[in-house]
Amino acid sequence: MSKPDLKRVKKSPVVATYIYNYANGEKAFEKLRREDKTFFFRTWDQESGAWKYSIKGLETPLYNEDKIKDSKTICICEGEKDCDTLAQFGYTAVTNLDGAGKWKDSYTQALVGKSIVIFTDNDEQGIKHGQLVARKLAGHTNSIKIVEFPELPEKGDVTDYLETHPLEDLKIKVKGSPAYVPNPEEILEQETLEKQENEEALGEEPLQATYEDFKEL
Repeated sequence: MSKPDLKRVKKSPVVATYIYNYANGEKAFEKLRREDKTFFFRTWDQESGAWKYSIKGLETPLYNEDKIKDSKTICICEGEKDCDTLAQFGYTAVTNLDGAGKWKDSYTQALVGKSIVIFTDNDEQGIKHGQLVARKLAGHTNSIKIVEFPELPEKGDVTDYLETHPLEDLKIKVKGSPAYVPNPEEILEQETLEKQENEEALGEEPLQATYEDFKEL
């Protein structure tokens, strides 16, 4: 990851700070959002007593990974802003630092046994990311639902939806979304690709997802 232009950091003020913690609650790093919608990262260097503007070599947890253990249902969003929006309503939501199209095996392990609701951004990339995450989680979680927002403008997300709809509408939307059932051909294609990239396969036969009731949202 390239080093930030520190002059630019000074010119564009920070408007949001997202703290990434490991599952045990220990701080991993901070992700800071500038007014010009760019980001940079920093960690505290105990030896020098100063900020280090790099996360190279660090294990990157999910955003809000330390909150997963206390929740049966976990929402997955494409961005920290959406996670914070859902937190205002009392729900636990996570996102991956890597961005759309990326998902690590360690993220899957952090969500084993949970009921999952994936909120996609309303664009091709966002929808594909939601499908990718669902395939990666298939067989490892209690259930999976993918919730899309075709009624929103392109790139609209769950935050945009809640700005124009009451929470009850979102609950209805979640309950009306079918349980994700993995396509065996897609799973095979995914495992083949992972082997080609020297990554661990997600497992053998995927467990068919079932969803009785979305109790927490």
